[in-house]
Amino acid sequence: MNLQVLLDQYKNNPRLFQLADRLSFSQTQQIACTNLRGSSPAFVISAVFQHDTCSKLNHVIICEDAEAAAYMHNSLENLTGALNVFFFPSSFKTGRISGCSTHRT
Repeated sequence: MNLQVLLDQYKNNPRLFQLADRLSFSQTQQIACTNLRGSSPAFVISAVFQHDTCSKLNHVIICEDAEAAAYMHNSLENLTGALNVFFFPSSFKTGRISGCSTHRT
């Protein structure tokens, strides 16, 4: 089984259609996807990205920490082939990363 076949199985799952329909509502939705392990969250998110009702919407994914976010970012780029997937690291570490000094007052 290759990657595209696996992603197509996620895209054609009836539960994904329900999730995509709820995400396309204009009212705020509280949605929780539980018991997703390994790379399955990235497959679900990329299938939602590519779903007809959600493909034109902006999505914000919040991960537990920077490492999990970096893995998610990499997985989504590889699964979707999209170049408009962005990673916004925590701002409190920006000073050390960019080489700027941080001053305490």
